[in-house]
Amino acid sequence: MKTDKEILKQIIRYVGKHRSLIFFALLAGALCSACGVAGSELLKRVIDGLSAGTLTDIGRIILMCAGILLTGTGAAWITRFASGSVAAKVLQEVKDDAVSHITGVTAEYMAKNRSGDILSRLTDGVNWVSIFVQDDLIFVMMNPCLLLFYFIYLLYLNPLLFLISIVPTLLCLPFGASLTTKFKAGSRAYMQYSAEVISSSSDMIGGMEVVKSYSLQDTLLEDYRESVRKMTDMAIHNDGNQYKGRAFWILSGTLSSILCLVAGGWFCLQGKLTIGGLVAFFALLPKMVEVINDMANRIFNSKTALAAVERVFEILNTPVEPTGSAVSGMEDAPAIEFRDVFFAYEEGAPVLNGTSFQVPKGSTVAVVGASGGGKSTLLRLLCGFYRPQQGSILIEGIELGDWNLEALRSRFSYVSQGAYLFPGSVGENIAMGKPGADGEKIRMAAEAANAAGFISELPEGYDTPAGERGSRLSGGQIQRISIARALLKDAPILLLDEATSALDVQAETDVQKALDRLAEGRTTLVVAHRLSTIKNADYIVVMDQGKAAEIGTHEELMERGSVYPKLYSMYAGGHDER
Repeated sequence: MKTDKEILKQIIRYVGKHRSLIFFALLAGALCSACGVAGSELLKRVIDGLSAGTLTDIGRIILMCAGILLTGTGAAWITRFASGSVAAKVLQEVKDDAVSHITGVTAEYMAKNRSGDILSRLTDGVNWVSIFVQDDLIFVMMNPCLLLFYFIYLLYLNPLLFLISIVPTLLCLPFGASLTTKFKAGSRAYMQYSAEVISSSSDMIGGMEVVKSYSLQDTLLEDYRESVRKMTDMAIHNDGNQYKGRAFWILSGTLSSILCLVAGGWFCLQGKLTIGGLVAFFALLPKMVEVINDMANRIFNSKTALAAVERVFEILNTPVEPTGSAVSGMEDAPAIEFRDVFFAYEEGAPVLNGTSFQVPKGSTVAVVGASGGGKSTLLRLLCGFYRPQQGSILIEGIELGDWNLEALRSRFSYVSQGAYLFPGSVGENIAMGKPGADGEKIRMAAEAANAAGFISELPEGYDTPAGERGSRLSGGQIQRISIARALLKDAPILLLDEATSALDVQAETDVQKALDRLAEGRTTLVVAHRLSTIKNADYIVVMDQGKAAEIGTHEELMERGSVYPKLYSMYAGGHDER
């Protein structure tokens, strides 16, 4: 957890890009404070002039009042405009950086953090950055200037009266400081509870079919209500601390005014202060106390903001995926090579336990094995989503860590078991395989993936919205669109994670033919349990207990293998051979 000072340094790095606007805001703030002092001095001279009967130039006084009013109003507008402009620009920059950064963090980070919590940080948390800059940071920078002007003028009027009047405010400062520490801790807890509420809502909405089919409404609603209760209790607790602080500042301001009148009246009777001086002092003192109280209130407000901003910067400070510089491989090297690779998602639960095998260029290699044997993990490692704890992975002769990740991933067309569609149209989802592809290429990819038929029957054809996560399509349709997307990308290496598992017999046959055509002259690594895919592979890697236990063609493994014949017999018993 970072300190307030460290968080402020990060915010100031963003704010510092807009020095000219900050300068205008501070300059205008100084002009505002000067107008306040000028107004008090004018008030003093008017009252003293009236008391002495020497006030004559009323026209000049009216002009001076008008000038002070117009100048102060204009300066206040400039301050607000400049601070608002800085806040808007910082908001845009932090949002851009946060969203850009989150796309580069590791898959491990995304797996360990709930999407609702991340969304809360990227929305509410980022908005707090803008609020803090506009409503707190600028004025915390400007208020010392105001205090300096007021301090000098009040000392000029009567130093002893100033010291007497300021005592209540000084006595309240330690108490207010003690409350701000509690307030920040409470604000951070409130943000976490708020993120839990968003996550609970997201879980219910995203898994509504499961919720209804298993009658989980009451259970999930209870979890949701508990999160809301915690959030509400913490909000009430925080408000209590804030109101205590504000009550003390109000009390200090009242006591300061009373002391000013009592002591000031005495000084007037003693001839140590004019009536005009007392009125000017009494008029300006509340402004100075208000500035001090405002700083205290902004410190309270900033604790909420800093708690939220800290959560945003936790994302910005999260390490991104490591990337190398290589953008091309070696011509004569195997397309893929695993060398004694060890990997575990969680410590003490190994998934890969010394896996070694090669995938020659242009070959089709099927990976088979029992569920949980690490088959899909091989593909995730190849894409650089995770890094092995031991051993090395080479793609076209270049070690995985040396590849530029963007260049590496451009080498793969990857179709996973759980195909993901975006809320755009069907055509737009296919086009994501190659941004900028024209309609003809999109249709050709759809035809090759056996998706053109059902797409033509959709209400708006390729312009039909897919729905969130493809909610308006069947599982088989989603998978075929995902395959079309991979076909359109036309990468030299295909990674297929049971890509036809959601298709019926006829659709699988058609898509498999398309995949076979696409695989010609390309390298294909396919995780499969379909007998047709396994038998037609150039050779097969049998995963068992995290290792490549057996490698060979179907005939070779049936003849001399020990694990594969049992596995093949199990597949044959549960599936038609096709």
